[in-house]
Amino acid sequence: MIIVEVVLVVVVVVVVVVVVTVVVVQYFNNFRYLYLLLSWTDLLKKQSSSLYHKNVFLVSQDSSETSIVGYAGPSGHLVGPLSLKMTTAGSAD
Repeated sequence: MIIVEVVLVVVVVVVVVVVVTVVVVQYFNNFRYLYLLLSWTDLLKKQSSSLYHKNVFLVSQDSSETSIVGYAGPSGHLVGPLSLKMTTAGSAD
């Protein structure tokens, strides 16, 4: 009988953890706001850093097209991939 009670407690705990996780993910819109919150707290910790206000773009370039493939924000976390493309103007003949 004690084994049945232990199994029931484990099942209830697993169900509660799954429900809480789903609610948290939905509340934070698939971790977008959670990511922003974590980035903000990371920024607060790094305020004295010289990289506090700098952003880094990861760029892929060929002869006629420049693609921004990613973006690293002030907290150093990679945001992306991005699909921005800029084409260079042709040379005047």
